[in-house]
Amino acid sequence: MNANDDLTLPQNGLPTSYGQRALWLLYRMVPEEAGYNVNYTWKIEGSIDVNILQKAIHHLSNHHPLLRVFYQELDGVPVQRVHQSPKTQFDQLDLQPENLSSAIEAFVKQEPYKPFRLESETSLRWTLLTCNDVPAFLSLTTHHITSDLWSHMITMRDLRTIYHALVTGTEPVLQTTEKQYFDFVTCQKDYSTHEKGLADLKYWKETLSDYPRQIEFPVDHHTTASSKRFHGDHIELRIDKALTDKIASLVKSYRITPYIFYFAVFQLLINKYTGEDKFLVGTPSGGRTQKDYGDIVGYFVNLFLINADLSGDPSFPELVKGVRSVIKESRKHQNYPFPLLVDHLKLNRAASKNSFPQFVFSWESPNSFTDRKDPMISYGDDEKECWNMKEFQLQLINKTIVDDVDLSLRIIEVNNYLRLFLAFNPELFELQTIERVGRHFLKLLSDIADDPDRPVSDLSLHLEEVLQILE
Repeated sequence: MNANDDLTLPQNGLPTSYGQRALWLLYRMVPEEAGYNVNYTWKIEGSIDVNILQKAIHHLSNHHPLLRVFYQELDGVPVQRVHQSPKTQFDQLDLQPENLSSAIEAFVKQEPYKPFRLESETSLRWTLLTCNDVPAFLSLTTHHITSDLWSHMITMRDLRTIYHALVTGTEPVLQTTEKQYFDFVTCQKDYSTHEKGLADLKYWKETLSDYPRQIEFPVDHHTTASSKRFHGDHIELRIDKALTDKIASLVKSYRITPYIFYFAVFQLLINKYTGEDKFLVGTPSGGRTQKDYGDIVGYFVNLFLINADLSGDPSFPELVKGVRSVIKESRKHQNYPFPLLVDHLKLNRAASKNSFPQFVFSWESPNSFTDRKDPMISYGDDEKECWNMKEFQLQLINKTIVDDVDLSLRIIEVNNYLRLFLAFNPELFELQTIERVGRHFLKLLSDIADDPDRPVSDLSLHLEEVLQILE
């Protein structure tokens, strides 16, 4: 028994964080859509004992209370209730070898878009796909209301530990903490109503006052009342080694992180497509404000806004310097709950079809959440993403994030290897349009690497014809 197992529940349920409340409101408006689902599907390499896997998942749910949570409303406010015994969603599907490829393709297109019933079931779903009763693929779908990227890595890390212990007949040793996710909820509420939180709110109101909430980014289609709100389409952008090395040299010479460099180029891309010098870009922070929250599964991640400013026709080094300065200052205030900020800005995200923010830039380093001496994720020469589960390996074949952002750039860093994904709203953009946007992003990278000191206005993408078509 540990602190995570010993949970005393009040009769009226446990409070939810501001982030959870916002997701609950969106869910209640469109329960038939799968908003904020995240799906990972892996190909299994090696052998899995199905019974041991099920026992490991059961043990995992026992250890982390939020893996047993369902949600209900009390006086119009969502609360969390924890099943005293695990209610694990574990399905097993057997596929026929003659149509295995098409069946998997169909599965990864459908599974992320299956909504959870948050009022009655846990927001985590496992599926084991077998071929002739031999485990072939493993899928995990979660809802953001319970889990974020950090939590997902904790889940898979602990599953690996438990499975290994059960196979070897030993007792699993898991990280424990005296804190619970519900302690974070209480601290978040206290912070938002006291001096530091009120000062952070004042900062955001003043900083964002001169920035438009929406700008006109050229699209193929405009949303209508019948448009789906949530989506999960993306393309991958590939950077060759020569360009990667040039960028690495620039990053070193500017004494910045790659995060700052790529963020600046993403802002420049938006500027080129819109002609706007001032706009907002969201970027996520871990939200784990105390060290004790490091091993807890829960929805901690918080979005904060970066005010992009390309006025005055800066050179790229000047742009980078400005981006670094803005991000440094914004991070001092990054813990103010984004949904609460939206309320204070009087933006009704739930009722509006317009995304806020329109653009998001995120940088993920999944191995930073696990033991750096024994990293879980690696890339082979074939650029396939492999997860080391000790007794077996998992090769990632699909990751889908279902959200409501117009355009986002997600960069994953694993052992100094970068993968770039441009995610988009298919209700707004055709695939070929986003492929063109991706090529233009790569062109900006190349032109900057070749001549970084010229004014950004000289970095031309020859968009006149493209913008005329989209208009």
